[in-house]
Amino acid sequence: MRSRLELAEQEWEQTRQMALESLGAGLAAYDAYAKFKLSTIQIENENSTHRAATEEGFEVDVEHWTEGKWSAGRRELEQRRKQIAEPGANVSLENLRACEQAGQRGMTEATVLAATAKYAVMASTMRADLQRDFLEKMEGFGYQCENNVWQEEDQRRANRMVLVGTSGERLAITLTPQEESGVLSNRLDIDFNDERCNEEERRKKIAVISSALAQCYGLPEEVIEEEYRCKPGTSWTSNAPEAIYNTAEFAKPKSCNAE
Repeated sequence: MRSRLELAEQEWEQTRQMALESLGAGLAAYDAYAKFKLSTIQIENENSTHRAATEEGFEVDVEHWTEGKWSAGRRELEQRRKQIAEPGANVSLENLRACEQAGQRGMTEATVLAATAKYAVMASTMRADLQRDFLEKMEGFGYQCENNVWQEEDQRRANRMVLVGTSGERLAITLTPQEESGVLSNRLDIDFNDERCNEEERRKKIAVISSALAQCYGLPEEVIEEEYRCKPGTSWTSNAPEAIYNTAEFAKPKSCNAE
């Protein structure tokens, strides 16, 4: 009976040590990927239209760009390590094995979070670049930028640019990050308000704007023309409520919106 007990204690202690080593490796992986440099070359290799925020490279804060997932994952591993840190910890063998597996998962999850942060930065960079390129093209047709803001003043969120034409017409282009099957992309929304033109003028403007949108954002012109049409429940002069052009409200930080 005594030898069995000693063997069980040995197995428990060996498993605890393996769990501690595994959790330590997981925590080390999280710390290694907490911040890293995303170089100009890395950004340009993904898409030729991307431009880095700085020539030296952009420092990616994984905690920020994963919206707290980095700290949540690391905190779980740290809590598990504290539970089994003492040799006499009141923890079952099954729990120790679960801790070891959590540490192994942590090493993988840390790299996944780093990749998630990288692509979130690149998607944000793309939103800024696409909007700039579209503005440059539309300035050739007499449009000017009224406002260009980030939702909640946060570059992880949507970017909205409002342009004003020569007749006072307004065009709002919103690029919103979205994720489908683990792939990050940007959704394009087109809203307009034009009360002064007739049907023929509208067709000409739609042709010009659709061509520019297709060139800058990579969507087929027929898709853009469908998006640019009036939506049910709106007047023929607009496809969106006036609130779309209230960029101050769109840019208001979340804490202010909650008040």
